[in-house]
Amino acid sequence: MVYAMFFCIITGILFVISTIRMGSVKKWMKVQINVLEKKKSELDELINSSSDMVNELNSISDYVAELIGNRTEELNGMVKAADEKITECKNLFEQTKKENIVEFPNKNISEMVTHSRKEEIEELYNEGYSVSEIARELNIGKGEIELMLGITERYLRLAN
Repeated sequence: MVYAMFFCIITGILFVISTIRMGSVKKWMKVQINVLEKKKSELDELINSSSDMVNELNSISDYVAELIGNRTEELNGMVKAADEKITECKNLFEQTKKENIVEFPNKNISEMVTHSRKEEIEELYNEGYSVSEIARELNIGKGEIELMLGITERYLRLAN
């Protein structure tokens, strides 16, 4: 019987200790639950905030895509207009080129262009003198020399 009483007392003590321990664990669990609920509400706020940001970014990307599409259409229109203008210019150039062909008779250049100093100008130019140097040497204006050389050069190109 002593053993049974001893066993009852120990069981009672263990029961009291367990009950006290369970009370402190229960308090600790409540604190942890409060901390977790706070963290959960913070996470919910972050999720809502990030969701708002995603929606805003989607709106911005839609706007940018629309803007790029509009600009692309404008650019394509400009390119098409430029292509049309280039075609018009090519056609006009070809038409003008055909209408303005200059035909020189098969004559010597000295018969076509007469100038008292033509031979001197050609000789100095062929020796490597610049237009300015020829003008200084012969005391003739640069424009006159350029005209003379241009006529000669054009005739030679057309003759070939």
